Amino acid sequence: MAGNSIKYTKNLKYLGVIFDSKLTWIHHLNSIQDKINSLQHKIYRISRATWGLNPRVKKEIHNKVTEKIISYGHEIWYQDKTKQNIKILKLQRSGLLNITKCYKTVSTDALQVLAGIPPLDLKLKFSSILFRLKIGNQPATIQNFLIQPQSFNYKKPIIPPWTKTAFSWKYYNSSNITAGILIYTDGSKMNNKVGGAIVAFEDGVEMFSHGFRLSDHETVFSAERMAIETAIDFIVHNNIQVSSIISDSRSVLQALENPNNIDTNIIKIKDKISSCNGTIHLFWIKAHEGFAGNEKADEYAKVATRKDQIDITSTYDINFIKKLIKKEIVAAWQDRWSNSSKGREVFTLFPEVKISRIQGDFLINQLITGHGCLGVYQERFFGGSGTCPCGHPSEDRIHIIFDCPQWNNYREKSFPRNHLEVKMELLLFNKISRAGLRDIMALKLQAALQSTNDK
Repeated sequence: MAGNSIKYTKNLKYLGVIFDSKLTWIHHLNSIQDKINSLQHKIYRISRATWGLNPRVKKEIHNKVTEKIISYGHEIWYQDKTKQNIKILKLQRSGLLNITKCYKTVSTDALQVLAGIPPLDLKLKFSSILFRLKIGNQPATIQNFLIQPQSFNYKKPIIPPWTKTAFSWKYYNSSNITAGILIYTDGSKMNNKVGGAIVAFEDGVEMFSHGFRLSDHETVFSAERMAIETAIDFIVHNNIQVSSIISDSRSVLQALENPNNIDTNIIKIKDKISSCNGTIHLFWIKAHEGFAGNEKADEYAKVATRKDQIDITSTYDINFIKKLIKKEIVAAWQDRWSNSSKGREVFTLFPEVKISRIQGDFLINQLITGHGCLGVYQERFFGGSGTCPCGHPSEDRIHIIFDCPQWNNYREKSFPRNHLEVKMELLLFNKISRAGLRDIMALKLQAALQSTNDK
């Protein structure tokens, strides 16, 4: 080109993503490996088997740093192919080992369950679905919801600082409202159906009420917000000069008070209040305190949830979509874990996956996984003897916890008297018995290390 030769290359790095000639993206994933190894090595230096960073801190680092490095640009390169997924899980694995402090022979499936971290390939798969919804080129079915790109609202408006508005509110009591129409609003969700209502009073007499049902995917917050908007429409339509809107939703009122809130629905309510010719006062009332107007609005909102037809349809909110995706990831993870052939000893204790779980105890995890200084593990992986020093032919976790006479003193001190009738997981996770098991495993580990040194 222009007298200069252009060198041919099989790989090209552009904006941090490495393109290969066949677009397999494996070379890109390989390039990430060094970054991940370096990061995990630094974490390992300040967090060893029995001391260092709290597992929760390491889990946070993993979620916010490690997985972000791996997933950078995944909207472009992720293809949900077997070879690619295997590589992604391999990249995730080193962080899981650091969090759980398990032996390297523990399966990735088990590590994910112990750390409470879903398989990264599932995260990338559903994150890619969200991306395609955002750019508007592909519908998706998530948790039985068919979501069309045009029914998906995620764009946030840019509000010039000089146009920002805030509407203050007061605590309701009968003495701080002296004139005008009083409009009580409320929202309700019952049996997975959402409704809202307003009821207006003039001189203590009910003059108007209206209930409406929203789409089933909406929240109580949405119903409360829509009720306030409906009240404003009623005020404008009837040219009411002085009015008070009384809501028991402090969260909606706080959103209206926040000048930096960029929720398009909140902005719409603010615009309607600003353009209203009359004066609108906002009040917060505590729910279910016996105020007649609030109780009426609550009653009408509950009745509205039972309407046959939906009155107000709405787009899917970005937060709602993210919640659906989170549920879908957990469901797919649970299915994978239930049908996996790996980590079955862990499965007996943790058949259900949970994102909130974190098991980062080096000693206890040897009992949970069966991988560690137990005789059966040494025999399986290193050809050692699986016999317990007490003479029992199989030194496994059941023998250590319930039977081995070497540890009778620890059981008497830490275990409940009926420990033979108690499930293993109760002993592993009870604070007192867990401490006893840690002491047992610490002595087991010390003996194993001493035996190795003697050899």
